[in-house]
Formats: sequence, C-alpha cells, structure tokens
Amino acid sequence: MDAIGKKKAAVNSFDRAISLNLNDAHCYSNKGNILSEMGKNEEALACYNEAILLNPDSGDAYYNKAHTLAEMGRLEEAVDCFDKAISIDPNDAGSYNNKAYILNIMGKSEEAIDCCEKALHIDPSYALAYFNKGNALKRMGKYEDAIEYYDKSISLDAGYADASYEKGNVLSEMGKKKEAMDCYEKAINLKPDHYALNNKNVILNEMAASK
Repeated sequence: MDAIGKKKAAVNSFDRAISLNLNDAHCYSNKGNILSEMGKNEEALACYNEAILLNPDSGDAYYNKAHTLAEMGRLEEAVDCFDKAISIDPNDAGSYNNKAYILNIMGKSEEAIDCCEKALHIDPSYALAYFNKGNALKRMGKYEDAIEYYDKSISLDAGYADASYEKGNVLSEMGKKKEAMDCYEKAINLKPDHYALNNKNVILNEMAASK
C-alpha cells in the first residue's frame, strides 16, 4: 500500500472509531491531521472544529487547526488559534514558536521575537525558536545578532540545514561571500537537494563575473 493508500485507510479507521463514539474529540482531531496531510484542508478544519466543539479545552485541536489555517494563507486566524492553544496551556513552547513563525511571515518581527523569547524561557534548548528569532532579527537588519541565534540553533541541532542556509544568506547580505559559501556547503552536505544550491550558484556566478 502506497502512502496515499495508507492515509485513506487511516481516515477510514478514524471514521469507524467515530461511528462507535460520536463524542471522541481526539479521533476527530487525529482524522483532521491525516486530512491536512492529504491537502484536504477544508475537511481537516471541519474535523478540528468538531473536536473543539466536543472539547473546548483541546489545545492540540487548536494547535493543529492553526497549522492548517497557515497552510491556507489564513494567517490572522492561525495566530488566533495559537493564542487559544497558549491560553489552554501557557507552557506550550511549540505554540509560541509556531506563532512566531507566522508573525515573521506577516512582517511582525518584534512580536515574533517576543514569542520566541517566551518559547525559550519554557525550553532553553529549543533549536527552532533560536532559528525563528534569528529570522526576525534578520528582517530587522540586525545581522550580527541574527548570526548569533543561527549559531545557537546549529549548536543544538547540527543537522538543521535551514539554519546554515539562513546564516549564509545573512553573511551574503553583509558581503561575506566566502563565509556564506561555507554555510551553503554545510546545508547542501546535510541535504543535497537543499535550495542553498541555488544561492551557492549565484555567488559562484558573481565571483566568476568579477574576475
């Protein structure tokens, strides 16, 4: 059975479980996760809404609903759902971090930094929160500070190619092309099909043109 077949089977399994217990919020939420993975976002939202209706204190349902809304480009609604998840569990570092990611996309860098700091207060070893704070600082033009946070992210998760890639982008903006190339190489070594390859080729072309 291929991946799509397995997902369809999982949806059918949750449907059977729900038919046996119409008040099982957890099953609705899990079914929503599978539907979201299949790209059936509207159906996924319906499942999360049903889970929330059955259990208004389901932080997981709000968290997962937020991700689906973000996938659909409904960013303000996604932030609202992360806020709801946080109100249910104030120690949910993941919701703070993911809210920061969305705020970065929306250009709200200072709010994103605040969320990252809250996530890191809860979990000081949260590599993704350091990465997202680095992204917010980069957007604000605070390049040296951004590099510091990318380095922290890399120190906590040496296999995280995106951190090396974004550090390379900052170094490139600072005119440090050789150091940027080194970062892109690290990202490519970790993930050979990483889009850092495009940035590396841009710098190589620039260096060739300048000779």
